[in-house]
Amino acid sequence: MSNVDPLEIRLMDKALEANYSLWNALLTVNGIMLTAFSVFAVAVPAASKPIALLLAVCCVVSGLLLVLNHLVVQRHYTSSGQQYARGALPEEAQRKAEVNAAAKEFATVRSRQQWALWLLLVEAALVAVLVLGAWR
Repeated sequence: MSNVDPLEIRLMDKALEANYSLWNALLTVNGIMLTAFSVFAVAVPAASKPIALLLAVCCVVSGLLLVLNHLVVQRHYTSSGQQYARGALPEEAQRKAEVNAAAKEFATVRSRQQWALWLLLVEAALVAVLVLGAWR
């Protein structure tokens, strides 16, 4: 196995921590929006029910994408840790294949993250429409 620079390891750890922080923040915002605007739609008769429903659907889809990201990353690191604990370090060719497979998997994770961010923008627009429509 090749030597990895300690700074490179630290930067990879920080990148992973940053992703977790972003995903947790997005999950929190989605949960708050889902709760607050579900109550808003019920409590304010003038609130548009279809817009509130669309907002709820966006929050749920975004949340599911983020939870799926957590599960994929957790599965990857659990599997790697179990292999390491058993002393089953892969040969160089197998390691390269695993790295390539992980890279493809994390590209999908990145895509889901981008979708969750776009959904957050849609949710913000729906909140504006819902609130402004209720004030008329």
